[in-house]
Amino acid sequence: MRSWVHFAVFSGALALAAVPAHAAEQITLRNGFEITCHHHGAVNNKVRLYTGSTNDNYIEVVPADIASVEHVPDPPVGGKRGHQGLLEQVTEVLEAQVGAHRRKA
Repeated sequence: MRSWVHFAVFSGALALAAVPAHAAEQITLRNGFEITCHHHGAVNNKVRLYTGSTNDNYIEVVPADIASVEHVPDPPVGGKRGHQGLLEQVTEVLEAQVGAHRRKA
């Protein structure tokens, strides 16, 4: 009986060790824009970048537009996530583009 318990505990620990800890993904597009997403998946010849743990909210991009994908630590619990974080990322990029355009003019 005791060896059965040891076997069960060892098997459970081994199974947990084999499950990778989830990390967010930093997607860099060819235009230099970076998006932090929860996970991604291919759907109908496009890649969906999911902003949360569910598949409800996503950004769809063409696979050729993705320059790199790297795993990064999950954002802090109090960090900005989802729509608010994405809105801030888009605003930041737009402000940079407007500033660059104004300097050229």
